[in-house]
Amino acid sequence: MSTNVKSLALIDQIENLPPLPNIVQRILEITESGTSSARDVARVLGEDQIIAAKILRVANSPFFGVQRRVTQISRAVVVLGSIAVRNLVIGVCTRETLAAPGQQQPDHALLWRHSIAVAAACDLIARRIGYDPPEEAFVAGLLHDIGQLAMVTFQPEAFRSVLVGYDASEHFVQLEQSYWGQDHTQVGAKILENWKLPDVLCRVVREHHRQAIQGTDDHARLLALVMLGDVLAHAVGVGFDVSARDSRRARACARFLKMADSQQAPVLASLQLRIQETMQMFDVADARMAEPERPPSKRAVWVSDDKAEPNEVGLLLLERCGYEAQSVTSTTQADDLSHDDLIIIDHPKGASPATELARELAEDGFGKVVVLGEVPEGMSSRQRDSKTGVCIIPRLFTVFDIKWAERKVQQ
Repeated sequence: MSTNVKSLALIDQIENLPPLPNIVQRILEITESGTSSARDVARVLGEDQIIAAKILRVANSPFFGVQRRVTQISRAVVVLGSIAVRNLVIGVCTRETLAAPGQQQPDHALLWRHSIAVAAACDLIARRIGYDPPEEAFVAGLLHDIGQLAMVTFQPEAFRSVLVGYDASEHFVQLEQSYWGQDHTQVGAKILENWKLPDVLCRVVREHHRQAIQGTDDHARLLALVMLGDVLAHAVGVGFDVSARDSRRARACARFLKMADSQQAPVLASLQLRIQETMQMFDVADARMAEPERPPSKRAVWVSDDKAEPNEVGLLLLERCGYEAQSVTSTTQADDLSHDDLIIIDHPKGASPATELARELAEDGFGKVVVLGEVPEGMSSRQRDSKTGVCIIPRLFTVFDIKWAERKVQQ
């Protein structure tokens, strides 16, 4: 089947998506009128008992931490606020519209979990930087990959074949373009436009894979927030392993939002619990999220140059991978280094497999040495020196990068 035929088939399936329930447009109209009250929102919700029941369940979920159980929809609107309720209605109805046809597909389930993780990350980031309303950031994160959800819902085998052909030196959206003639940002924006959802959400979905943030307005801020939330969700290992080239973009978004590593670290530290609460809110089960944290069973030694600040985000991710992480400098290396230790070398001015320290350690028999560095555009962001066994991964790495390095150092 040619690209044009595949693209036309996908477009036809998108055009034939059922509309969102009428209650979505009615809630949007009321909340955007500027003159509506919580009672007006509650009245509309009360006309759809199924949606109202789901909003009540969400209102009582750990995500919102309501002290007393909410049993009336009018009370839920007062407690949560009209904007939060509006976005929950969008989220619940969107999920149900795309969930049923693809719910048996593991790729669909993983994509939905990733969308939930991004929503949770966006909520935490928004509250950290004072973005108002944070509920807008939440729903933008929830919908950012709706185009991929549609792709895997309607053409699961095609999506899987594209995913299997993924190479870290090529961005996934480029593969989508090659296969369908359009990528998931275009598909997602078209879906939201057909559903007549707010333009701010359509624009975020369309632009969330841009390499640079343009402008300084609220839209640019929301876009940067969602892009950073997307990377942080991948960083903790929720989603497909296709984000390795996003480190430069993530740093640019963090700078745009004026979020230093010290501000991102608390977000990452809280993210696992927030993801679990969000999954409970949408009644999504994930056994991996429910597993109790185990005490570290391995040690990682982070070696940085003498003037570098400890990388709190990196150390947190190592702990997430089951490591007891120790930070040292080049001149105060740990005296009790073990050959079983994972050694992370972070030298901004010399991050390559040929770094003298990495080579010395490899020659001394340390077989688990990883260098953090930047990789030129068009090359794989993960590399392994065949002579020394030293691995190189992005400086802003993810759980996926660490797991890749663990596999490689054992070869």
